[in-house]
Amino acid sequence: MRSRIAQRAISCVLVAVFPLATFAADSGVAVVYPDRMLTLNGVSLERSQAVVEGDSLSTAARGATLALSGATLQMGANSQIVFHAAGARVMTGSLSITTSRGLGAEVVNLRVEPATSSARYMITEDGSKLVIAAMEGAVRVSDGKETVIVDQDKALISRLEPLSIGADASASAGESNQANSNQNNDRKKKGAGAIPAAGVGVTLSKSTLITIAAIAAAGGAIAAILLTNRAPASPTH
Repeated sequence: MRSRIAQRAISCVLVAVFPLATFAADSGVAVVYPDRMLTLNGVSLERSQAVVEGDSLSTAARGATLALSGATLQMGANSQIVFHAAGARVMTGSLSITTSRGLGAEVVNLRVEPATSSARYMITEDGSKLVIAAMEGAVRVSDGKETVIVDQDKALISRLEPLSIGADASASAGESNQANSNQNNDRKKKGAGAIPAAGVGVTLSKSTLITIAAIAAAGGAIAAILLTNRAPASPTH
């Protein structure tokens, strides 16, 4: 805890001394540019701020942009992520990632990584459905056992469902539900970490690949997010 506080203190000093873009490019942290109000670890933030490993960021009616070395992350409205230098974890809402160094991301039980170093992709999780769309370049989606390739202009669509924990799962459903509840509460407090094995996630074999154009034609909130993120976002200084 003390090391994290010290890291934030040093980061804030560097931000004050050096231009934010230079600082983001030369360090393992990011700089967030809120569009109106954003919360950082539960505290309201209305101006640019250094973001360090494990920080939790939440948006309300507007989004936010994070700049770090070789990548730009654009949060949508009503979204929450946990920042990691190796790739943010999407907790809810949407996150668009533009990268020139193969930066990946995590959501529920999945790891998402560009197939090449340069790519632009988007992750949207609304509590019941997950969409991973490849805007520029292909991305690999893996659950640790199975991997699906999402080609450019395609999107992987999955329903979130309870993940199997073994043959005797039903016999201990009550205990599992209580354990999951406690673990999920702990995860919300900490704002980081993979979901428990018995939690909600994606079964890749049940996922569907569809063209982004078809999603847009279908309309709806996810289509609107996809269309909004068709062009790369630029940080607001």
